[in-house]
Amino acid sequence: PLDETGVSAEDAALRAAILMEEAASKNEQGLIAAFDLSKAYDRLRLSQVLQLCLDAGVHPAIAKPMADMAFSRRRIKVLDVAGESFLPTNSLLPGCSLATHIMGLLLLRWRTDVRLYLPPQGFLRCWVDDSTLGAIGERILLVVLAALHAFEKLEFTDYMAVNRIKSGVVATSTRLEQR
Repeated sequence: PLDETGVSAEDAALRAAILMEEAASKNEQGLIAAFDLSKAYDRLRLSQVLQLCLDAGVHPAIAKPMADMAFSRRRIKVLDVAGESFLPTNSLLPGCSLATHIMGLLLLRWRTDVRLYLPPQGFLRCWVDDSTLGAIGERILLVVLAALHAFEKLEFTDYMAVNRIKSGVVATSTRLEQR
């Protein structure tokens, strides 16, 4: 995950609940937003892998083998039988040992953009194709706008799509939810 080491989904959910309870008890604006990327593995183009690595500061001596691994020949094995080998043509394959790391590099840009607006008591959690953020205070609308703008960048430059059915926002104020 792209957050504190060892923070599980349950820890993040508890942290979100505590943050919302704190906001409500202090009569402050509080917000939790969860975003899901739709068919993220299918949409990520293999041609993007090397550039994602380089943009994240991965040394070319490591980035090139990572990209090569994403393009390498595969076989599907069922029980004791292995099928014919094939080359991935467009997207990350499920079971690719680097897939979660590559998705992490993709979300690193989103996280970096949002972190600029996140207040000190706020949090971000990214895991594969899911991202969660929470914030309290006057700046929370800026945080949400930054998150949405960063996801628009992902949609237009990286061919990703936010699953609007599986994504959502919870706020301590109905006025905030309507915005």
